[in-house]
Amino acid sequence: MKSAPVGYLILAIIIILLLSLSPPSHRNSNHLRVSRRLGHKHAPFDPLIGKLEILMEENGLKDEKVAGNWDMDESVSRELSESEEYFKEDGMLNITERLLNLFPLLDKFPQDGFINLKELEAWNVDRAVERLNYKTMKEMKLRDKDGNGSLSLIECLHPSLTNLERNDMAPDQVGWWKEQFRNADEDGNGLLNLSELNDFLNPKDSANEEIHELFLREKIRLMDYDKDGKLNFVEFREQAYKIYKTHAEYDYNGYDIPKPEEKFADLDLNFDRLLTVQEMLPMMHQLYPGEITYAIYYAKYLIREADDDKDGKLTIDEILNHEEVFYSKVFESEFDDNNDNDDDDDFFHEEF
Repeated sequence: MKSAPVGYLILAIIIILLLSLSPPSHRNSNHLRVSRRLGHKHAPFDPLIGKLEILMEENGLKDEKVAGNWDMDESVSRELSESEEYFKEDGMLNITERLLNLFPLLDKFPQDGFINLKELEAWNVDRAVERLNYKTMKEMKLRDKDGNGSLSLIECLHPSLTNLERNDMAPDQVGWWKEQFRNADEDGNGLLNLSELNDFLNPKDSANEEIHELFLREKIRLMDYDKDGKLNFVEFREQAYKIYKTHAEYDYNGYDIPKPEEKFADLDLNFDRLLTVQEMLPMMHQLYPGEITYAIYYAKYLIREADDDKDGKLTIDEILNHEEVFYSKVFESEFDDNNDNDDDDDFFHEEF
């Protein structure tokens, strides 16, 4: 394509990113019902869009007015120029060309001319991990005042939480954050390295069970009517199961979702008709879905939308026939009236 001025390219990027945040068209009400719950919680399918989102965030590029007055440094200008090959002469992203280039990068397990669910999940999870790592690195650079590549508890806490002697375990209080810090500090040296900070910042995407237990204790506390620290069947059915069922629609494609009695029995390992924090661990990612969970759901959504012959895998033709789906983040109005995860997420990131 002809070389376009970088300023013009910036305006095109804004349009593309706005489109990527717009809801896709839906062919029937079932797609709307299922897809509305994904929202803007998943990373973009195309790593180029993810890269451009980061450039916008780092340079305050939020709309056309800002873009018109954006004083770019040389490195940013170079990055945008390197992306120019993917744009048409009118400044719009050549989606067809991008998908043709991306297809062989996904078609690996096996390399057979199809993209199956496993390949799509692996791709989306990689995008989610990239975004999580970027956020963690950004916080490390911002808060690591002594430049030692690790953070102490005081460096992690909000300036309003300076009294480390307090042990209030309510969410977002000092005691709660101290336990969260201890759980993330796997080597016990009183400092969080980059990997530990990733767990601290992104507990829903962590594999650290101690971190999960802290969150599940709080979730059970909110659902535990009789205050015995466990969930009986009624407490489970009326609250935890409703959240689980919302996410199970993706796991089971809306069919054969376990009934409350079946799921409760599956979790109740000691058959005492009560669920402890440890027994609830298998439901962590349904009760507290993180970016990796949403990446997996997004893969299932893309298969569902683009798999015309319903064979469980995508050809390049099927992808190109539904290319707008891969460049539109799924519409979000409310994730679920019974799911208070967003509130939990707010208190967690508000302090850090």
